[in-house]
Amino acid sequence: MSTRNWIAGVVGCVLLAGSPAIAADAPAVYEEPEFRPSVHDWTGLYAGLHVGHSWGTHDVTVVGGDDPPVKIGGLFFGGQVGMDYQFDQFVLGAVGDFTWSESDQEDWRLNQWFSLDTKWISTLRARAGYSMDKVLRYATAGIAFAEEEVTLLRDERFPTLPGGVDSQIHMGWALGGGVEAMMTDNLSAGVEYLYLDFNTERYTLGSTLIDVDPSTHLVSLVVNSRLKLISAHGH
Repeated sequence: MSTRNWIAGVVGCVLLAGSPAIAADAPAVYEEPEFRPSVHDWTGLYAGLHVGHSWGTHDVTVVGGDDPPVKIGGLFFGGQVGMDYQFDQFVLGAVGDFTWSESDQEDWRLNQWFSLDTKWISTLRARAGYSMDKVLRYATAGIAFAEEEVTLLRDERFPTLPGGVDSQIHMGWALGGGVEAMMTDNLSAGVEYLYLDFNTERYTLGSTLIDVDPSTHLVSLVVNSRLKLISAHGH
């Protein structure tokens, strides 16, 4: 072997031996993290149940008087049906619900006992939210209806005063928001808050006329069974 070939072989061995150290000392290459869109798709129909508690005030005015509002609240339960459609991470939808209410209160006005009773509440609302995989945060607004019943109670101390009962349906608006999360592949649960404000209706109880202007807050625990439709993302 010639001296030239021997020197070349030695140099090659040194370079090969040092290559791992050179690679180890090389700066790490930063790679931009890959954006991963929402995994869960909220597109689909749903139906479910809700239960909760309400509190609020009814502006109750005996015509000809100036009376303070009446505080009223209680438990409620009901059902809802709706639909959501997701594009990217935004979710739009609509929901309708019906609620049986246990809200009632008695009040003393102009030497007479009155009973106020919210029979039922129903809303039809739009929803707009933002999906974080299996968690959906949303705002909601729409129209609301409620049946109120006012009863003029008989009082033994005033036997000449007549009793009476009248009911009216109030129309108003609803505004609120909530958080909903997927518990299983087709079952979701969440919490929702609504504020409802209704118009004024007049009640006739014999010769007594009463104007009632209700408003109320609702906090609900919501459970929905979901039916998957064709995904907005094609999967």
